[in-house]
Amino acid sequence: MQMSEEQLSIDEVIRKSDCISPDVAFVRMERVRSQGGITPKFFQGAPDLAVEVMSPRESRRRLKQKLIEYFNNGTRLAWVVNPGNETVMVHTSAEQVESLGPADQLRGGSLLPGFAFAIKELFEIPDFT
Repeated sequence: MQMSEEQLSIDEVIRKSDCISPDVAFVRMERVRSQGGITPKFFQGAPDLAVEVMSPRESRRRLKQKLIEYFNNGTRLAWVVNPGNETVMVHTSAEQVESLGPADQLRGGSLLPGFAFAIKELFEIPDFT
């Protein structure tokens, strides 16, 4: 079965001794193909888009370290989702950040042109009845 970009599970080997993985990652297909296509092995490199979901146990310092590693190794966009205050921090570098709240739209910029998602919908609890 051929996996699509969206189904690809990724861990990034940033340094030979270090393996970090965002909660969700997106890698453009041309980068996947440059490494021989989709394989059971880890993707070698940082994702184009890294998504981190903040947890009460993760320190802000560790999160900042991960963002620095991602961007130093080629990540173009990172979204940090904070369920506690229902915000998404959009990083275009480890230092450049924009805070979005429930009234805003999350956009993919030049990496994911046309992508838009209402932040409020991200935090809504679905009614399955």
